[in-house]
Amino acid sequence: MASASLSKLIEIYNEKGWALKPEHEELVQQTWFDASCISDLDFKAEIKFLANKSLQYATEKLEMVTGIIDSHHRSGKGFSIYVDLGNKLSARKGLFYGKGLPDIGSWVEVKVASDQGESDVLEVHKIDYQTSEKVVEIEDDLKLNPKGFGFVSDAFIAPYLLNGLNDGEFIKAIKIWDNDPKKGTASWRVIKVIKG
Repeated sequence: MASASLSKLIEIYNEKGWALKPEHEELVQQTWFDASCISDLDFKAEIKFLANKSLQYATEKLEMVTGIIDSHHRSGKGFSIYVDLGNKLSARKGLFYGKGLPDIGSWVEVKVASDQGESDVLEVHKIDYQTSEKVVEIEDDLKLNPKGFGFVSDAFIAPYLLNGLNDGEFIKAIKIWDNDPKKGTASWRVIKVIKG
């Protein structure tokens, strides 16, 4: 691998018309160097394999988690991923493998790096529908409150999700079992409403 890497470096320097550095010339003179190694090795595949493994050396813990997109950031530059009660992740738009922002209610697989108790999202990929006790699809009549919010079955619906909907209207929704920041307890909260 060292011989192949050095051969590739020489190849790149020659293509660019750059002069080889003294330290590279010194390596070429070593007894272990074999210029023919590059033809015996799938160099691109080796580099890709090493690059894919590189993240595990850059962080304490690397894991894949599954979640659902529960909101977009107001700035339009990112989104929030609900993984479990008390476990939400925030990601920038550029980490999503797709165009724009993922749709709210989309299931995703997330590559997460954890270091000293802090988690950073590295990649987000859309996946097929998943089942979870804490993410449920429901359908029922909408109950609007005069204060602007609503309920469907036992789930709270924030006012911004109710545009164009009427009291008593049959709707479909996705709800998550989430912490209520005002009450400090867990309850069902609707993240997406679809007209029935």
